Amino acid sequence: MLLRPAMISGNTTRPSLFGSALQHRRGFTLGDDVTPSDWYRRAKEALAKYDDLSSRVTRLPVEDARKKIQDWLGAPYADGTPANHMQTVLTDIREQVESFIPANVNAYQVSERTQRIQDLETMNKAFEAMVVDAEAQHGSLPATQGVVPVPQPNAGPTWLMPVVIVAGALGIATLVTYVYGGKA
Repeated sequence: MLLRPAMISGNTTRPSLFGSALQHRRGFTLGDDVTPSDWYRRAKEALAKYDDLSSRVTRLPVEDARKKIQDWLGAPYADGTPANHMQTVLTDIREQVESFIPANVNAYQVSERTQRIQDLETMNKAFEAMVVDAEAQHGSLPATQGVVPVPQPNAGPTWLMPVVIVAGALGIATLVTYVYGGKA
């Protein structure tokens, strides 16, 4: 009889509680200093950096400078754009990590996810260089004076909703009295 070690961990993207899936251990050997928790932290930091840079872009006083950077960022649904890199990392965190209790940081044992984080970090460096350059050329508005959204038209008088509620209640009371009040 021959005894062999048996794999007790899962084979899926979300490994079992007993250990990580063997096929997803690429790049994570005992000598590596980067753990899945480190990748999770780096992903959160890269997303926070992207958000900070995006808010700084909205405070640029020159519209052409804002538009140039926003065009470079592209759309989140367009493959290969910086905004798409951000959206992909954000989707990974929401769907593969934070949708589980406790957070499934082991999802970062998949090399594709760690590569996405590295791509976002690299893109953030170029993004930051563009923002710093634009701020040096054009300045920056204070945080409270960023690009102001277009004011919406007045929705109507503030007393309208209570009047509608009272009229509805009176209508229902009248209907109930009419239907049930005439029967003795």
